[in-house]
Amino acid sequence: MLDVRDLTVFLGKACVVDGASLTVASGSTVALVGPNGAGKTTLVRAISGLVKVAQGQIRARLADRDVALTELGAHEIVRRGVSHVPEGRGLFNELSVHDNLIAGSMFARARRQRRERLKFVLDLFPRLRERPRQMSSSLSGGEQQMLALGRALMACPALLILDEPSIGLSPRVVGELYRVLRQLRQQTSLTLLIIEQDIHHVAHICDYAYVMAGGRIVRKLERGELKPETVKQHYLGARPA
Repeated sequence: MLDVRDLTVFLGKACVVDGASLTVASGSTVALVGPNGAGKTTLVRAISGLVKVAQGQIRARLADRDVALTELGAHEIVRRGVSHVPEGRGLFNELSVHDNLIAGSMFARARRQRRERLKFVLDLFPRLRERPRQMSSSLSGGEQQMLALGRALMACPALLILDEPSIGLSPRVVGELYRVLRQLRQQTSLTLLIIEQDIHHVAHICDYAYVMAGGRIVRKLERGELKPETVKQHYLGARPA
């Protein structure tokens, strides 16, 4: 599905991603973990076409075609089937819940499936169904995250990238969010790439994980290896208690 090879990205003069490589198998859920400042967000922004790549390749298998994402703009990457929920959610605060969702289905393929996708999203998030005309800026943090995820799903993605989906949310809401992600795993062929600090929750749904530090991918962890103590002790610089 996704193949990132020797990716290097500069922000200004700083090398933020330094020769990183990873693969995401079709239909899998993959976690990207590591300390703050490791380059995780910049890496996924490069995949989505939101930052310029200095070196390396990003390729994806989308709609049965091999696509070089490094050759496409961000809008074309979304059209081809990659949706990205950024840290901070990126909602249109001046628009209602309904209009934010509709904004996620502006490309032709998504427009053709808009009615079915809207029902699918509202079935996943019943609270959004209850308040279609409410302004997104007035929603709670958990509801805003649900709306951001729902809007991304409206684009009919094959690959969904989530950047810190649990940040700032209560434990109850995080549990609800991951219930929905498990449901997506079970009911769809969607491929997920998730940046997450909450190792406990993501470990229960991911197939494998990559650890990123200093702009590099430093280790691939199988599902059973992804534990908070393992990541902290061996990759984040913390010492065993």
